[in-house]
Amino acid sequence: MLKDNLRKYREQKGFSQEQLADEVHVVRQTVSKWERGKSVPDASMLVELTRALGVTAADLLGESVVWAQSQEELALEAGLLKERVSQKDRSERIYRWSVAALAVACAVVLAVSVVYALANEAGKFASGFEHGFKLEGAWISEQPNQWSTYLSFGFADDEGGVWQLAHPDGGTPPVNGYFRKTGDPNVYVLLNEEGQEVGWAHVAFTSSFGGNIDGLAYVQYQDTCYQVRRMDDFVDHYAQDYSSVWGVMADRAREGAAEGIEGSGDWLKEWFAE
Repeated sequence: MLKDNLRKYREQKGFSQEQLADEVHVVRQTVSKWERGKSVPDASMLVELTRALGVTAADLLGESVVWAQSQEELALEAGLLKERVSQKDRSERIYRWSVAALAVACAVVLAVSVVYALANEAGKFASGFEHGFKLEGAWISEQPNQWSTYLSFGFADDEGGVWQLAHPDGGTPPVNGYFRKTGDPNVYVLLNEEGQEVGWAHVAFTSSFGGNIDGLAYVQYQDTCYQVRRMDDFVDHYAQDYSSVWGVMADRAREGAAEGIEGSGDWLKEWFAE
């Protein structure tokens, strides 16, 4: 090939790239591009190279036949070489553009998916503020250097249900009671077993974005305010001596309410059992 032959005859002549560049009146970088196949000399420059190196055009071009040294024939060969280089450059450009287009398409699909998920979650938040976030389930309050506090809320009907506050490691029995809705869909009144008001619960938000349960609520019980985060949908319930814990799902509670049990069902009796 031209680039290999040019290097070979230049070195046989004892020329450096700089010296050959001076002989043909170009800069060294031009000679370097020729020898790396990044560009090819035109017909007139090919004539200068043959003169400087003392070889024929056929020697430089690597052809097995002897070409006439006319300007027209040299121009034809140089044009063919340029076309080959141009075709290679076009192929490389098409490949690069194809890769870039694929990357852009993937980025667009990812962006649309993220926007859809965020829009869906934003819709859930808007609905939660208007109609109420989910209170039912198990919540936990974790304070540094203090026992964890667990709170559970289980609906018995559409207006409210039962709740429990427990300190499993604190040595005091759990507290049970009822809760009722208020005019604010995210605020509930807490009552003790005798029906006396003892506090309130305010749900800031709940979410299951990406399948991960999350949420934040504030619960005031007597003189203590707890900031709690949501753990799961199950309503965990501890026995008075913490000897056992069991979960009541929402469907079970609503089945009892639908049958007209209204507080006398077995699961409510278990909730308040000593």
